[in-house]
Amino acid sequence: MIKSTRLCILALGLALTSVSQASPYFTNVTNEWWQGRQTNVLAMAEVRLAANANDIAGLLMKASYDFDFSNSTTLSNTLVRVLSVGETITSPAFTNAFRLTRLDIRGTFITLSRETPEEHASDMHKVMGAGHPMAYSDELKALDDDGYFTQNQQP
Repeated sequence: MIKSTRLCILALGLALTSVSQASPYFTNVTNEWWQGRQTNVLAMAEVRLAANANDIAGLLMKASYDFDFSNSTTLSNTLVRVLSVGETITSPAFTNAFRLTRLDIRGTFITLSRETPEEHASDMHKVMGAGHPMAYSDELKALDDDGYFTQNQQP
């Protein structure tokens, strides 16, 4: 019993030390989103994309905004860019996360092709304000885990 308890404690300790600390940039982005300041996140994305049109973090931030607040055409165009640029990223955590992202985006394309303008407007109304998740925060977290925001600091 004591030996198994020690092993559990050791395993828990190793698990806790392997969890990476979020960067200030990632924390700021996700906090802004959660607090209902999605337009601030869009502005940060636009700054990143103005400096580098292929900045995957900027594209994911813009895609999160477009997912909740833009029309189907704008969202589709952004998601096409995410797929295109995301395929070029080779960092390990992002590569693992992006496997599911590709499937999710393909499903989103199907949904967008079937969704009426009224349904889309209703969905947009549901996500206004604080307290709803950011669509591509898992992918941003994977980038953060890979050190992306430390290596690719932008104003």
